[in-house]
Amino acid sequence: MSDQNTTTVHVVRHGAVNNPDNIYYGREYDFPLSDEGEKQAAAAGQALNARPVAAVFHSPLRRTTQTANILAGNLASPLKPTPSPKLLEVYSPFDGLPRPELEKQNWDLYSNAPAEYEQPADLIDRFHSFLKMVMLKYNGGEIVAVTHGDLVAFAVLWALGKPLTVSAKNDFQNLSFGDPYPATASIFTFILQTPPPQRPNHVYYRNPSRSTQTT
Repeated sequence: MSDQNTTTVHVVRHGAVNNPDNIYYGREYDFPLSDEGEKQAAAAGQALNARPVAAVFHSPLRRTTQTANILAGNLASPLKPTPSPKLLEVYSPFDGLPRPELEKQNWDLYSNAPAEYEQPADLIDRFHSFLKMVMLKYNGGEIVAVTHGDLVAFAVLWALGKPLTVSAKNDFQNLSFGDPYPATASIFTFILQTPPPQRPNHVYYRNPSRSTQTT
């Protein structure tokens, strides 16, 4: 019997992307999964196969849509995924720039961004809104949310009570999950109590590509 005061949210980063020009694609729509990304998405679905997943949500971009469809098809009871703009990639002025340029600035998409673009707190506000919707419709159940790396990273930092800063994101490797940044098609499972956006009781991590799980 499910606990009506506990809701489980499996937050999944999209699979690896076909990006031959090595750019930061951000919110640019038409970037599909690579062959490896499709395999990763299937592995994520297989990792969640035994879970009683009631719904799969995803960012509307192509790579997250593909990941969600492949993942959902590998569940014990296949589901039709639902797009949610609350799971979109960060709104940033750097879309389309070569990745080496962003590497030079330590992947800081925020410090020099004009006021109309998002800051880490804006990502968490969107995530809180998503959690409120989920806990209203699926209270006591389990859902999957397929989204993007920075939203995953800042959601995890929020869940663990860490600062919502670029330096905290860049220190992700010291959070004991074993990866310096949320790996493609990796799964962070949040165990949430009613009412949201109370911090999760537990955050579990699984990277299906290496079959490990960390508390």
